[in-house]
Amino acid sequence: MSASRSNVRTGESLEDCAAVISRLCDAIVVRHHEDGAAARMAAKSQTPVINAGDGWNEHPTQALIDISALRRGLGTIRGRSIAFGGDPRGRTVRSLVQLLRFEAPKEIVFCPPPHYEVPSDILLAISENQIRHRVIADIKYALTDCHAIMMAPYDMSDIGEPAASGYVSPNATPDSHVITPEKIEQTRSNTLLYHPLPRHDEIHPSCDDLPNAMYFEQVRLSKFMRMAVLDRMLSAN
Repeated sequence: MSASRSNVRTGESLEDCAAVISRLCDAIVVRHHEDGAAARMAAKSQTPVINAGDGWNEHPTQALIDISALRRGLGTIRGRSIAFGGDPRGRTVRSLVQLLRFEAPKEIVFCPPPHYEVPSDILLAISENQIRHRVIADIKYALTDCHAIMMAPYDMSDIGEPAASGYVSPNATPDSHVITPEKIEQTRSNTLLYHPLPRHDEIHPSCDDLPNAMYFEQVRLSKFMRMAVLDRMLSAN
């Protein structure tokens, strides 16, 4: 969806935008700061709408990428402990949890900032599928106890706001939540590290060449999942 047609600039509704664009293309990929924007556009579109992230709500294509990368790295998710580092309110967390609940993990572990609770709808989805969960205060526990960690920025409170050029969040990740080579060495951790990216400071760049670091491979694999989604959507018409 082009910014030049956005309802912010022109005053055009999302519904009208979808009605217009869908008559000019075979599919719409929409990324929008409003919760539910993709669903609103899909209701008026004549072509498939792919949700590439809507506000705090969902990011289903990223979840498909993430779960595929987890399966590939771990071999299976069944019986494994999966941790989420960083802000638990983000749409990537919500969408991935929706898929993890069908994979029968041993447990889901959250390491959130102390001032943010894990959203109730995420906890409900976990409990309804009888998956154990717990909250930890230091990422070292996840490096010790978990098979994989899906990291995220420590603070995503500005997710719904347009960022100025070169903007960097002032909310630096505290030491207790940062993954470093030193912590990996101290814990003798083989925990696989994932991240939907972009990262801030929650995974130190010196981790990039470690065998645990899977996030750039996660990016490489993402193109194949996006190709598959597009092929499925376009083949359905």
